[in-house]
Amino acid sequence: DENVKQQYQTFLSEIDRSKTAALDTFQNSIQKKLEDEIVKRYFYREGLYDYYLQKDEAILSAREILADNNLYQSILQ
Repeated sequence: DENVKQQYQTFLSEIDRSKTAALDTFQNSIQKKLEDEIVKRYFYREGLYDYYLQKDEAILSAREILADNNLYQSILQ
């Protein structure tokens, strides 16, 4: 039936839009995981750790805190 075919095509279009929206929403997370996998594949774990030291937000933030003694002390109190 033509109506079923039309609904099926509409359903497929909605799925494609949903996939695209999900890719846009999770782009940063997907990109980080891909970068991690590429670094691990070509530089093994040591390369991944070096990469994290330069790019990981938590590590960069921790390094900043440790470099600023006043900030470090204020966090400890």
